[in-house]
Amino acid sequence: MNGYKTTVDQLENEEKKLTVRYNQIIELYQVLNHNLKTPLTNALGKVEIALLTNDVSRLQESKEAMLSALEKLNTITKVKKIIAQTNVLDEFLEQWQASFGHLDVELDFSSKETKYFSLNEESGIALAVALDIFAHNSKEANASNIEIGLEAKDSRIMVSIRDNGPGLDEKRMELFGKIQQSTKGNSGLGTYLAVRLLQAANIELNYFNRTTGGFEVQLML
Repeated sequence: MNGYKTTVDQLENEEKKLTVRYNQIIELYQVLNHNLKTPLTNALGKVEIALLTNDVSRLQESKEAMLSALEKLNTITKVKKIIAQTNVLDEFLEQWQASFGHLDVELDFSSKETKYFSLNEESGIALAVALDIFAHNSKEANASNIEIGLEAKDSRIMVSIRDNGPGLDEKRMELFGKIQQSTKGNSGLGTYLAVRLLQAANIELNYFNRTTGGFEVQLML
């Protein structure tokens, strides 16, 4: 009887892990396909139904379909190629800079304490996609200088992306990471999904207007 209970507990733990992983896949898929007008929409709907109904058989079937589809997405391929070459954070960011077309973003790795900090695949995907979105946000705000820095915080590493743009006013600060109703095409969906993706990867986020001007996002790994 005890052995049976242990097996059930193990299965429940695996199911929880699978659900967490699924949530990240869903968020990532939405980040990479903002309008959701692709043939993969049906697969995404099946995943959401399986999660809502707690149908394990549907969940497994949907998982295989979604993973197969996501493997084909260019951004996933980019990140996996980088991770395959190096999971060391500073080297990862250097390759991210080139692979995602952000050569105009400065990298500040002056802190020697951040050397050799390694990433797993989930954190790497979340970090790469989120930084890409935040960098594009800074460029759309006409920032002339964007910088990514690393800093050791106790046993953790903080990745920060900061710019010299106009920053956010009080209303936009309150709406940061939330979907907005807009007639100008700026719904905030990218930022919203980046935040959700970071949360799914257990990466803590902080953001604020800099006292010297501009905006900064801090990600704690």
